[in-house]
Amino acid sequence: MIELGFLWRCVGLGVSLEASSAAAVRARVAQGLFVDLSQNPTRAPWRCGEVAAITTSSQIYSYELDTVLLPEELWAAYGRFVRRAEACSATQIRSLLGNCMAVQPVATVMHALVAGVCPRLTGAWGSQ
Repeated sequence: MIELGFLWRCVGLGVSLEASSAAAVRARVAQGLFVDLSQNPTRAPWRCGEVAAITTSSQIYSYELDTVLLPEELWAAYGRFVRRAEACSATQIRSLLGNCMAVQPVATVMHALVAGVCPRLTGAWGSQ
């Protein structure tokens, strides 16, 4: 799967397979590229510039660092301060990260529920 993500990025950058073996080109292709090794390749679990959604079973590989990220590193990549994770085990950190949700999807679901259940309240949410 690691090779598939690398090939995906090469195609996106317009880099030929022959040129991708050069060290400078490989570094450019690897920059900011991540893949979740726990996902099925048909879901195209590679992303550039961002870490995909983290689940409790995620194994995020960084092409740039050439390693699977530790739970503490995922914690930092997710925007959390590492010092707050010091009291937690790696399993606890992975569980915390895998069970969080972004505010935007939660707000969208709440809006849909309120609009469907009680249409009179939708004006308070900014829609008609």
